[in-house]
Amino acid sequence: MRARAFLIVALGVLFLAIASLWTQPAAADDQANCADDSGDKAIAACTHAIKSGRWKGADLGSLYFNRASEYEQKGDKDRALADYNDAIRLNPKDADAHNDRGALYADEGDQKRALADYDEAIRLNPKGAAAHINRGNIYSDQGDQERALADYREAIRLDPKSAQAYYNRGKLYDDKGDKERALADYTAAIRLDPKDTDAYVNRGSLYDDKGEKDQAFADYNEAIRLAPEDADAYNNRGLIYQERGQIDRALADYNEAIRLNPGRAATYYNRGKLYYDKGERDQALADYNEAIRLDPKDPDFYVDRCVLYDHKGAKDRALADCQAALRLDPSNRQAAKLIGKLQPSPAKAP
Repeated sequence: MRARAFLIVALGVLFLAIASLWTQPAAADDQANCADDSGDKAIAACTHAIKSGRWKGADLGSLYFNRASEYEQKGDKDRALADYNDAIRLNPKDADAHNDRGALYADEGDQKRALADYDEAIRLNPKGAAAHINRGNIYSDQGDQERALADYREAIRLDPKSAQAYYNRGKLYDDKGDKERALADYTAAIRLDPKDTDAYVNRGSLYDDKGEKDQAFADYNEAIRLAPEDADAYNNRGLIYQERGQIDRALADYNEAIRLNPGRAATYYNRGKLYYDKGERDQALADYNEAIRLDPKDPDFYVDRCVLYDHKGAKDRALADCQAALRLDPSNRQAAKLIGKLQPSPAKAP
């Protein structure tokens, strides 16, 4: 019996040894699949590799980092953050983990923590263009345009092929009113990434402002071809159609823009103006009302509704709207002129 018992133990040891040989390639496969696969397959492989106990230190940190990225792609921000934390705990010198955790914080609106992570990512890897772009975005959101501009410039110096860096710098120049530099940067972004829909829309707007309507129209068309769900492109192209007198096409574009993004006040306003020009005052009023409901701080909306009410004979409502416009913009001459017309003249003394 003892001999048999010994045989069982020996076979058990042999089985464990063979099983260990089998699990080592499996663990290695999991590590590779964790890095190479995507979605649930990658998450499963990363999880198996993490639980195998084979990986330590920075290697284990990479597994957590890869799984965090997949969780983030799936929108599971809590699990992504937990994994980024573990990745950084295991490898505090991982600049990519700091950068990506910073991006997660930024998405959640925690700019302070995001900025701290971007600072650390840049300290660990000063040549990383992505962290400079991301930090520039935080500075831009905070109104610190000079620091944002410095980061975008550095990102472009480090990676001259980064379409995102050119686009973001172009957007900053656009916001600063430096239209020529903005136009050059949007063009560079499009050259580097011909599928950058936002760059086409923004460059189209600049061409539009410069009076170069054909170039603007071409950019809006390309944006719509690339991204048929881009509401801004439809709205902007609708404006050009309206200016050209192609009313039916303009209306179709406004309708599509509103279907795609029913929360954009400007499109209701634009469609309202088109209805007003067509003499369809009730439809125009409905659109002005919706525009004001969505954005009650735009004086132009009130001025145009003031004009409409005046034409409908609703003088009191017209006066109230023009007064509202003047409160929002005391320099609005059209509102002031209309108020002068609408207010009753003071009675003369006998």
